Amino acid sequence: MAAPNPFRALEDELSCPICLDYFKDPVLLCCGHNFCQACITMVWEGLEGHVSCPQCRKRFQGKSFQPNTLLGAVVEKAQLVVSQAGNERPAAGTCQKHGEALHLYCQEDQALICVVCDRSQEHRAHAVVPREEATQEYKEKLHKHLESLKGEKQSREALTISEGRRIDGVQARVKAERQRVTSTFQQLHQLLQEKEQPLLEGLDSMAQSLRQLHQENMASLQQEVLVLHGLITELERRCQLPDLELLKDARSTLSRYKMPTFRRWDPVPTDSLEETVRHISCKRCALWAEMTQSKEILTLDASSAHPGLVVAPDRRSVRHGKKVLCSQPRDPQRFFPAFCILGSEGFSSGQHIWEVRVEGKDGWAVGVAKESVRRQGPMGLLPQNGVWAVELGRYKLLPFGPARPQEGPECRLSRIQVCLDYEEGRVTFANSEDQALLFTFRASFTERIFPFFWLWSHHAQITLCP
Repeated sequence: MAAPNPFRALEDELSCPICLDYFKDPVLLCCGHNFCQACITMVWEGLEGHVSCPQCRKRFQGKSFQPNTLLGAVVEKAQLVVSQAGNERPAAGTCQKHGEALHLYCQEDQALICVVCDRSQEHRAHAVVPREEATQEYKEKLHKHLESLKGEKQSREALTISEGRRIDGVQARVKAERQRVTSTFQQLHQLLQEKEQPLLEGLDSMAQSLRQLHQENMASLQQEVLVLHGLITELERRCQLPDLELLKDARSTLSRYKMPTFRRWDPVPTDSLEETVRHISCKRCALWAEMTQSKEILTLDASSAHPGLVVAPDRRSVRHGKKVLCSQPRDPQRFFPAFCILGSEGFSSGQHIWEVRVEGKDGWAVGVAKESVRRQGPMGLLPQNGVWAVELGRYKLLPFGPARPQEGPECRLSRIQVCLDYEEGRVTFANSEDQALLFTFRASFTERIFPFFWLWSHHAQITLCP
């Protein structure tokens, strides 16, 4: 080990424990420790009553200390000595202790030494090599590290480029899909406008016809009212005449003021117009139903699938693989040992409809499951366990639950429609071909619900319909 530097040791002894610099106006505490007056004053600032020494933690009554002038003088002398010694230190590359050139390298202390140090008791038992040899050895080691770092840097740069290209490709696909979505909805908007225009035009034409007929009737009625008003005014005036004038030519007067003959008044016919309104209303309701009850576009969650199931690349169909894995997977999100899989999309509100194409004589189940359904270990596919599903077993459709076999319809199904009404707590299954109702479950949902599929037969396959 190299001998300690005496100048450094002297500096440590004459340094304040608080600021770690040479003492300035040193003061002495009752415990015998010294500090700069400004440092101890700053530490004790704001304290009342008992204070303590920052170094030994001894407590004192009141802030008492006394100047240490002797220590202050020693510090000044020491600073001068250290400064002069620093100016007289050996030149670089020479031993500070012996003044000899540093031609050797101690491998144990990892320090350059001179020939005198090599013969000393301190380094006599250490492995010592020439400085040039040690330099070459460490250069070779540094070059190895350098090459390793360069290789890792190139690998990281290549990874950065490949990852950037991959992300760029995904972003390009996202951008293209966004454009397709925008275009699709623009077409839908145009289609809706095309459906809207004839309905509005029909209503406007009907309103205009109604308004024209009404105006014609009102004009005729107003003209007849004017005629009657004139006759009434003239008759009222004639009734005020004296008897001689009133009875003069009475017969002709009565004939002249009798009820005039008017055109027969018919109300505006509205039956056909009201029928047109009902027809347009039916079209509007049908269009709304078509738009709001559209089927969900689902995909399968491959991360939830039993390891023995094979999910298609488009994540729209699933089947059994050729190799069945028997070991339990480490991923707790996967179903095991039940050959089940969930849909990627979960629902916590609203009405949702999707269709499933099933293949195989039997061995499949279709329905919904709550998000927290048990996935590891044996599971009972029952409503009380968070699963509402129907299965096909040996040519007969059965619900999971206490239903008896004879309650299931004897039919060969190829497409099943699943209808989920979250707020109403209802799951309905229907035959997509004739919309015949198969089963209905009632429940109270309190968490997200996911499409659920189970393939317990190796011949079964399930595909999500577009």
